[in-house]
Amino acid sequence: MPARSLSRAALLPALLLLPAAVRAETRVMPCHLPADLRLLLSFEQQGWGRDGKPWQVNLVRGMRLSRDGLGFALTIDPARAVGKLDPAAQRRLAAVFDPAAQQSMTVRLDATGAVIGIDALEDHWRAYFGRIRQVTAAMTADGEQTQRAQAMVASLEKADRPTQLRLLVGDAAAPLLRLCGQSVEAETAADGLLAVSEDQDNEALRETTRYRVDGTSGLVRSIERRVTAKAQPDQPQLSVWRYEPQP
Repeated sequence: MPARSLSRAALLPALLLLPAAVRAETRVMPCHLPADLRLLLSFEQQGWGRDGKPWQVNLVRGMRLSRDGLGFALTIDPARAVGKLDPAAQRRLAAVFDPAAQQSMTVRLDATGAVIGIDALEDHWRAYFGRIRQVTAAMTADGEQTQRAQAMVASLEKADRPTQLRLLVGDAAAPLLRLCGQSVEAETAADGLLAVSEDQDNEALRETTRYRVDGTSGLVRSIERRVTAKAQPDQPQLSVWRYEPQP
């Protein structure tokens, strides 16, 4: 966001209120997962349609991390979804996130927070893959281009176990554990959490990612990712994950 201009009269007071400079330091994030933690995950995504109109999707789901033998169990509840979409996309969103069609999923983690399995993996994968095919079929019925979606369906038909695990945990568990045990440059933010930044830039895209991390556990508290196509600099896609501890 561009800095707001300051009048000369306001410049000195503003400078006096600035915090001391904080230097980012390279450190290894801890991975001390708590034995019992409840979280509320709020996910928000904003983008732009081919018609140039903005769209937005919000998902909310509960999560619980608990000790399980030498490792941990992460239970992920079904998501509640709302969106500001065109009517066809709104119908697809409602169908995919129909509460009656979802089940809680339990992810098994080892002591380091690495994903080692999912209970009833075959059932969860069948449901996940079925939703992708459902959306692709609905897009075809709505007259939309589905070449990429059909190619994805074809590739996922032969997905191996590591791919299934990666995709099933990708929207909720993986972001939470993203920096656990990783070496990163971090600085202490005003709220006491650790701030980590990642930037990628190539000829076509610019991507910025900002993390807020619990310095005691190594768990992510929030992620804000902005992807901007350089051909359309005024239409960035924004994705935000927020993990709020619950009583």
